[in-house]
Amino acid sequence: MKPMKKDPDPARARAAREKIASDLACDLKLTVPPVVLAHRENAGAEESDVCVSLVMYPVQYSWYTVEPKIREIGDQVAGAARTAMWRTAALALAFDTWVGQGDHHNHPHNIVFGYVPGDLLHAEFVFLDYAWAFGFSGGWRGEGTSTCGPVGFPTIMLANMDRPALLAAVAAIEQFDVATIKDVVARIPTSHLDRQEGQLIASRLIQRRSSVRAALSMQMSGGGS
Repeated sequence: MKPMKKDPDPARARAAREKIASDLACDLKLTVPPVVLAHRENAGAEESDVCVSLVMYPVQYSWYTVEPKIREIGDQVAGAARTAMWRTAALALAFDTWVGQGDHHNHPHNIVFGYVPGDLLHAEFVFLDYAWAFGFSGGWRGEGTSTCGPVGFPTIMLANMDRPALLAAVAAIEQFDVATIKDVVARIPTSHLDRQEGQLIASRLIQRRSSVRAALSMQMSGGGS
């Protein structure tokens, strides 16, 4: 559940941003936890309009724990992590670039590796914490924010990325349905997201679709690792 701290600035609506990221990622088939919005009764001095996200796997390792093990040969968990990274990293990078998520660059806890015991075949990397994305704190209000720029991303994921998958991910974002984007943002209640801020987020998301490719041109050509 988040956030705990109350913040009156509509440009820092953390719970709404988590919900928007979750819903958009679901349409793109990126593993971001499902999120529901909630109202806390008797929250006191803490935030009452919050979000709750799902813990997706019974076994989850933080990026801090799993990243050093990815290179280990002969370890089953490390092998599953390498496979999952190859499968998921490209889509996550494209998505982070689109939504302006810069908080995944070797962050110790915002990416986790999860699986059901005995089923490493379906293990996945899960991408967390989009509370500072989507122009947090007015970041999408200025000139030039309708286009994408590079975002931080784990070095080992950049170096071991499926380039065709990255091209496919960028194409999916470029073709993302405008009506769906507007609906994902508009259905956030005003208790959690100021209407004007929501309109700005939707507008920027629609505009930024066409500049993801340029922002990732180096990765798509096989460089930038």
